[in-house]
Amino acid sequence: MLAKFLVGKMSEKKQTTLIYWGLFEPQSVMQQAISEYEKTHPKIKIVYSQQDLIQYREKLQQRLSAGSPQQGKDDTSLIPEVPDIFRIHQSWVPMFSGLLSAIPPSVYDNVSFEKTFYPSAVQSLKYQGQYVGVPLMVDGLALFCNEDLFKAKGLDFPKDWKELKVAAQQLTTRDNQGKILTAGAALGTAGNIDHWSDILGLMLLQSGVDLKNPSSCSKGDDGKDVCPGADALKFFTNFATEDRVWDSTLPSSTFAFAKGDLAMYFAPSWRVFDIEGMKGRLQGKFQYKIVPIPQLPMEEERKIYWSSYWVEAVSKKSKSQAEAWEFLKYLSSKEVLQKLFQTQSAIRPFGEPYPRLDMAELLKDHPFASV
Repeated sequence: MLAKFLVGKMSEKKQTTLIYWGLFEPQSVMQQAISEYEKTHPKIKIVYSQQDLIQYREKLQQRLSAGSPQQGKDDTSLIPEVPDIFRIHQSWVPMFSGLLSAIPPSVYDNVSFEKTFYPSAVQSLKYQGQYVGVPLMVDGLALFCNEDLFKAKGLDFPKDWKELKVAAQQLTTRDNQGKILTAGAALGTAGNIDHWSDILGLMLLQSGVDLKNPSSCSKGDDGKDVCPGADALKFFTNFATEDRVWDSTLPSSTFAFAKGDLAMYFAPSWRVFDIEGMKGRLQGKFQYKIVPIPQLPMEEERKIYWSSYWVEAVSKKSKSQAEAWEFLKYLSSKEVLQKLFQTQSAIRPFGEPYPRLDMAELLKDHPFASV
C-alpha cells in the first residue's frame, strides 16, 4: 500500500506556469496557439499579456534583474510579475546579455538554428557562442514607391543609389517660390524622416564602414584619404542640401507618403498599417509598390540589407527555462507560424513576415511582405 502511494506521488508532476510578455499581439491572436499547446502539455499553463511599448525596455530590465519570486511564498499578490518568456528587439541582445537564457541544443543547436533562420538572426542573436533568442518574425527596410508618380514620368523603380538619385530629382516638383510640392525621396534630414538612423546605418554598412569607428580613414591608391563614413554621411545629406528633393519644412516622411506627396520612402513592412490608415483618412487614391532597397552599383554581388525586428527570449533566472524554450520551439514551427499569420491577418492587412528560410516561398507573391 505504501509502495503504491509513493509511486502515485512520484508520478504526479506539479503544473508549470509560464509568464509570457508580448508586445504587438493581443491575447486574441495568441490564444489559439497557446490553447493547442496546453492541450498536448496539460502540466503547462501559459499566461500571456500584451505589454505597452512605452518604457517597455526599462520595465523589462528592472523585472528581470530583480528575478522571479521564490516558490512557496504564501502571498505573492504584491510581488511584481516577472516574465519567463518575453519579446526583445534584435539589437537589445548586448544590453540584455546577462539576463538571457541560452537556447538548449534539444530545441535548436547552433547548426539547426543557422539552417532555419535568416542570416540576420545568426548575426544578431548569438552571445558567448550560444543563441539567446528565437525570431517569430523578420522585418527591415524596404523602399516604398508611389506607382502613380513613377508611371507619370515613365520611370522604373531604382535598383541602385545612382538610379534613385536621378529618379528623385526627376520626381520632385516645386511651386513658383521653389517650395517642394512633391518630394522625390525622404532622405537628407533627421527630424522629419522616420527611420532615418536605419537608413544612414544601411548606407554606412553598404559603404564598408567599420561601425565601431565610423570616422576612420585610410590612404587610397592615389595617396589621398579615403573616409567612407564621411562620404556616406555626405551622400545622405546631399539629398536635402544639393539635390533638394527633401527638406526640413516638410511633414514626417510617413505622412507625406500616405498623402501622395512623396515618391520614395524607406520603412519596414509594418508601416503599411500606418499608411493604409492615413490613406483612408486623407482619401489617398494612389497605388504604391514595395521594392528592395537600393544597393551600390559595384556591390551587386554582395547585397547588404538592413534588418529590424523582434525576437522571443527566456529569462536566465526563470525556474522553468526548459519548458519555456520547448514552447518557443513550438511557436517557431512552420505550422504554428502559418496559423499565427492567418490570425494576425484577420485583424490587420497582414501578419508578421515569416522568420524561417524554408517559408520564404510562402510570401514571395505577397504585395506587402514579399520584400
